Amino acid sequence: MYLLYTSTMKQNPNLTDEQKAVLFDKATEAPFTGKLLHVSDAGEYTCANCGAVLFSSNAKYDSDCGWPSF
Repeated sequence: MYLLYTSTMKQNPNLTDEQKAVLFDKATEAPFTGKLLHVSDAGEYTCANCGAVLFSSNAKYDSDCGWPSF
């Protein structure tokens, strides 16, 4: 299933400026600086805007590129 942002999608009013930039303006954090890079807890990664499950922590691996890889 693929969910795409459209101009009619309702934006979560609780998003931070950084989350809005990443979700809607194609921004990204600098490599090796993300707060989730070294997280290894079991669980699911979800969309900050709509809550949809994106990835399971079981699929996460270290690609040594500076961003979490799934």
